Amino acid sequence: MNKTELVSTNTPLEHERDLLLVTALENFSFLLLRPRSKRSEQDGKVFQRLRQTNDFLNCLERIDKTMGEKKQNAGRRYTVSSLSCMNVTKP
Repeated sequence: MNKTELVSTNTPLEHERDLLLVTALENFSFLLLRPRSKRSEQDGKVFQRLRQTNDFLNCLERIDKTMGEKKQNAGRRYTVSSLSCMNVTKP
């Protein structure tokens, strides 16, 4: 079973967020479950990936918040067709 099979969400933004959370959990688990005696420079790379994932999650949260604010402030929008403003007479 891969990551995409574990995640089922509504929007693409939520889907990506959930995939990143799974990745972060995997990286975090790797760091926590590893015995201290076996720590190496690979831990630094995993920690860096964990920070990058966290930064990207923060970006997705800001995007989601901005999109939510725009939806709340949008209200109803109307489009006026230029054809409805023309005085058209039939020959």
